[in-house]
Amino acid sequence: CDTLNAQLPTQGKWGTYKGVVDAPSGETVIELTGDVEMYGIVREAIKLAEKEFGARAFDFSVVIGPHIHSCCYQVEQERLEFFTSNFGKSCILPPNNLNLAQANCNLLVDLGVPEDNILCCSDCTCCDSRFGSFRRQASHLPDSMSLEEKLRHFTTMMAFVC
Repeated sequence: CDTLNAQLPTQGKWGTYKGVVDAPSGETVIELTGDVEMYGIVREAIKLAEKEFGARAFDFSVVIGPHIHSCCYQVEQERLEFFTSNFGKSCILPPNNLNLAQANCNLLVDLGVPEDNILCCSDCTCCDSRFGSFRRQASHLPDSMSLEEKLRHFTTMMAFVC
């Protein structure tokens, strides 16, 4: 099974993420971690899989695993504007909270992934201490601390697109 990680970006404005891993079954599995939703990395990964492997968005099954939910994800105006223009108004909740799952669902459906092929976990990583959460575990750290150092203080979570 070929990998795509050399062709996907690894650093973005609000975080970092990984590329692709190979599943033992021979399927291509795209592993996404960090603040990936903001960069449309799902879009890039699916388009690359279409180009490189002849995959079709219609055939993708997507599981959006535990992630920070809108109940805990209040952000600054710049990020709200970015989401509104790139993922639609439906992922913004008052007063200034983001629904990352809705942003990804909007993007996936626009790409041609059927809604019935998208499953979203209802667990919030910030509310539920069973999961890693940068916001819960590292956002209180001093601004003077580098992002790399802050990343050492929380449990990394990941998502797969296959």
